[in-house]
Amino acid sequence: MKLETTILLLLAMSSCKGQKSSTSSPVLAHDTYNVVFLFGVDYHSPKTPTLRFNIDQKKVSGFTGCNSYSAPLKVQENRMETGPARVTKRYCQNHMKTERDFLLSLRNLKTYRIEKNKIYFYNEEGNLILKAIKSAGNE
Repeated sequence: MKLETTILLLLAMSSCKGQKSSTSSPVLAHDTYNVVFLFGVDYHSPKTPTLRFNIDQKKVSGFTGCNSYSAPLKVQENRMETGPARVTKRYCQNHMKTERDFLLSLRNLKTYRIEKNKIYFYNEEGNLILKAIKSAGNE
């Protein structure tokens, strides 16, 4: 009888753990996202900025629309902070404004939310400043 009670108790505890993890919100993983919204403007271009998260190395890197970049990254729950970005120095006449806006958005990211294949980034005031979609190779 004791053995049956112990087994039932263990099964009940493990099922509760399973329920808890299935309802938790998605976490930032090693994924690459393509920017589709930047500072209030929908963004669609063949030279779209990208975000590639590497949680183990605590960095975000990718493409600005003109140059490659890499920045230190701190993530805790749904809070995020990036340090100064290291950026290559190519000049792209038609993409420099996008690069400036994108790098500025990186410095202003404070919180994020993930829904399915989309990630939304907000500034300190809670305003949406950047939205990106997981790239096709990561789904």
